[in-house]
Amino acid sequence: MENDKLINKKKDSKEETLDKIEKSFRLQ
Repeated sequence: MENDKLINKKKDSKEETLDKIEKSFRLQ
C-alpha cells in the first residue's frame, strides 16, 4: 500500500509539472 501511495504522488507531481508547463506556454 505504501508503494502505491508513492507511485501516485510521483504521478501527481508529474501531471502538476505538465500543467505548469502548459500554463506558461499559454502565457507566452
